[in-house]
Amino acid sequence: MALVIMISRFIHHRLFRTTLCVCIFSISTFLLEAQNKTKAEKLVVEPATLTSLGFEWYIQGDDNRNASAQIYYRETGEPGWHTFLPMLRIGNEKCGVPDWNFTTENMFAGSIFNLKPNTKYECRIHLSDPDGIIGEAEKIVTLVTRKKPEISYKGRVRHVYPENWDGKREEPSYNGLLHAYFGYQRYADWILTTDPVQPGDVILVHAGEYKADFTNYRDFEGLTFDGTYFLTKDGTEENPIVLKSAGDGEVIFDGNGSAVLFDVTAADHNYLQGLTFRNTNIAIRAGLMNAHGCDGLIVEQCNFFDIGIGIQAQYEGSRGFYIADNSFIGREDTSMVYHHKIENGKNVQRIASYYAIKIHGQGHTVCYNTVKYFFDGIDICTHARPENDPQKKAVSIDFYNNDIFLCNDNFIEADGGNHNIRILRNRCFNSGQQALSNQPVLGGPVYWVRNVVYNCGDASTFKFWGMYPAGILAYHNTSSGILTRDDKPASNVHFRNNLFLPSDDATMPTLGLYSYTSYSTLDYNGYRKREPFIGYRAPVGKMRDFNEGDSPKRFLSLAELNETTGQEKHGMEVDYDIFIKATPTEFKDFNKKHEALGRAYPIYQSGKFDFRLRDSSKPVDAGVLLPGVNTNYTGKAPDLGAYEIGIPIPHYGRRDLNKQPEDKGAWDNLLENGLENWRGFNQTSVPSNWCFANGELSATGFGDDIITKAEYADFIMEFEYNISKGGNSGVFFHVQEGESYDEIWHTGIEFQLIDNDHNPLAQKDSKNKAGSVYALYAAGKDKTKSAGEWNKVKIEVLRGIVKYWMNDELINQFELWTSKWYMDREQTLHNKTRKPDWGEFCKGHIAIQDEGYKIKFRNIKIKPLSTN
Repeated sequence: MALVIMISRFIHHRLFRTTLCVCIFSISTFLLEAQNKTKAEKLVVEPATLTSLGFEWYIQGDDNRNASAQIYYRETGEPGWHTFLPMLRIGNEKCGVPDWNFTTENMFAGSIFNLKPNTKYECRIHLSDPDGIIGEAEKIVTLVTRKKPEISYKGRVRHVYPENWDGKREEPSYNGLLHAYFGYQRYADWILTTDPVQPGDVILVHAGEYKADFTNYRDFEGLTFDGTYFLTKDGTEENPIVLKSAGDGEVIFDGNGSAVLFDVTAADHNYLQGLTFRNTNIAIRAGLMNAHGCDGLIVEQCNFFDIGIGIQAQYEGSRGFYIADNSFIGREDTSMVYHHKIENGKNVQRIASYYAIKIHGQGHTVCYNTVKYFFDGIDICTHARPENDPQKKAVSIDFYNNDIFLCNDNFIEADGGNHNIRILRNRCFNSGQQALSNQPVLGGPVYWVRNVVYNCGDASTFKFWGMYPAGILAYHNTSSGILTRDDKPASNVHFRNNLFLPSDDATMPTLGLYSYTSYSTLDYNGYRKREPFIGYRAPVGKMRDFNEGDSPKRFLSLAELNETTGQEKHGMEVDYDIFIKATPTEFKDFNKKHEALGRAYPIYQSGKFDFRLRDSSKPVDAGVLLPGVNTNYTGKAPDLGAYEIGIPIPHYGRRDLNKQPEDKGAWDNLLENGLENWRGFNQTSVPSNWCFANGELSATGFGDDIITKAEYADFIMEFEYNISKGGNSGVFFHVQEGESYDEIWHTGIEFQLIDNDHNPLAQKDSKNKAGSVYALYAAGKDKTKSAGEWNKVKIEVLRGIVKYWMNDELINQFELWTSKWYMDREQTLHNKTRKPDWGEFCKGHIAIQDEGYKIKFRNIKIKPLSTN
């Protein structure tokens, strides 16, 4: 009996252990599968901007990171779906300073951009995972992009006049801005409010200078002691409170040295248009981090100069700003760029003007602004720990088509941005440090797309520095800097279709990347080979490795990099001959010459460069398709870099919104309204030696030259001319103005107009005859008619190739900015009187010369082929 019991216990024990092992194995397998499977959780739709929509889809699982989230969209009513870039997989990346102890949440985040304003879209996001999906695998939402702000005039109109106004007044009229804003004229310490503005009201500010004597107890402007206009009334999104120029002349708010000129931190939906701000440290304060700020601020077509800060809007709860078509001119040194200065033997970063724009919050648009001479250009604020409250994260922010010139620190900072920061099509020239900052991006994605960067000294295009950013997508950028430093880590970064061509004077590798994550990727990029060429570090055998101290490996070729790491399978070596007109930066000699001042760099003018690709260059058709970003490519495949052949260059900086949109297929008749399209060279009006009558433009005697008010890059121009016996004149293109240029021929390229039969200059040298580039390229044949008869001319400038026609026959052709062009130019004696800028600019005015001979023009028309 005892034996039976023992055997029974033995069998029971073995069976239990076997069953237990099977159960444990099954549970482990289930847990492993569950961690690799993706569990779909909430979808967050971010505030829309004018041209973009952003999403965050939170998940659990997907530990092996093989899930994906594809975006599709269509305008409501369209039959088919468009594909956009997939969302970026985010999660478990450490970023920010170590004290923050910040790790990104598990999610997909992504955007659709380049959309139409005020348009309804259906958006479909499809989640897939080879290991399986738990929950809802597809989300469809219908969203509307924001409407461009407009002034409705639905409310009352109030007229504001300066203290010294002595003209007629329109009623109701008010003395100074605060009188109109609050309905009570501020006087001494009386600050009553009796009839304040309401949503939809428009305050028209009439021409003049509004400059408070704020130390005067009885100041006219009512800004006693502080000099600040505190605006505190709320409009609404549909009916903002409007403060705008009345249109009768410049409206200048002079801060008289105040600390803050306008404070709108307590005023939602205020709309400022057409005003000038000067002589103050902060022109507009709209928010402070961890304090308070406003929503819906609109600043449009305003001028800011002699300021320390343009717009300070750092509040994390702000929503829906629109800052567009403004000019910001700071106080920094205009003769050179500084990394740092030396004062009393110490390196310092002395700031005369801090930044043009700094914002935080959600749903903002900052576009088409011109920014010059600041420490920083346009920034997201990072003056606090990362936000836990989803309503206060920096998400859905657009910076696009801004023109930024000379920033001693960074052009654009995505620092502190969480998700869906879209930085598109900006032109950036001359920075003293790293150009495009990500210090730190907190999860991403930040989209850096089709930006042009030139002259960032001995520094990098993308700044990672020591704050460990995560979530960076860089597509189709063109830069004269290295990619980034190979000793400053980042996570989850991806580069496609970019061009990096640093100077021979640079000290760090052209391709540098130190990644904490094995899933960072590089491919289809072009690099200028120089020493050192490649420095790279990423984890091997594991997804993430946040330990520091590893030295990046150096590689001599892209092939060696690819063989060792798998990166840049389709990468290529390039040099500056791929561009129509560009050369490497040079700064080593300049550094040495100015080393007593600190570390300084020379300034390069953007108008002298054309970063479009030459038709036969290696980067043409060498890129990879990125849905929604380069779907409109024109060749066999997308081109590398910021510009696609056949697609016009974007407009950078402030637009002339009063000008009718330009139809690139239409001709502009430059004499349709007489002399309205013309003015004197370096003048504001047409000089007296030019007149217009009976459809003909005539030069009546020796005097000043005239130019078009508009500038042109590529164009086709046609005109007829009738020159007197022995006469001499010329038509020039790409002409520049300014103190440095007192003649049109110092910069412009000429189509020579001359009487070939009777002028001694034409008899002396064939390079001086009609249709020649004076003293450089002779016309191939003489197709002119006799003096006193009408000749027909056609000029075409396209992608650096110039063609001249005389009376419907091609007589001259040459290509600008090639090695042959520069060699020929050096051999031309006439060039020695025109250096260094003759023929160097890629855009400028059309000019007509008066050389003291009678000449007439008619039927002058031009067709622009590009805008920049």
